Amino acid sequence: MAGSADFKTELSQSDMFDPRLQAVVLGVVDVSYGGDNGFSQAIELSSDMLSNVKFVQASASSTAHHCGRWPCPPLWSLSNG
Repeated sequence: MAGSADFKTELSQSDMFDPRLQAVVLGVVDVSYGGDNGFSQAIELSSDMLSNVKFVQASASSTAHHCGRWPCPPLWSLSNG
């Protein structure tokens, strides 16, 4: 889990945080940016934690097809191994 300030830490320890997500959180990192830059920084800062995780970004056209609207947020697939 990544973000700026203490919200990410408070959320990760909260009873409101879905236990299904808590089960797959590998760690918490503090990033300085939002959007794609923040995502890239989070990957860089957590590279040791993510050494066995594969990232796959769906193409924009297939993403829009699956979510039914445009623009559609990117889909990221995370898998171990």
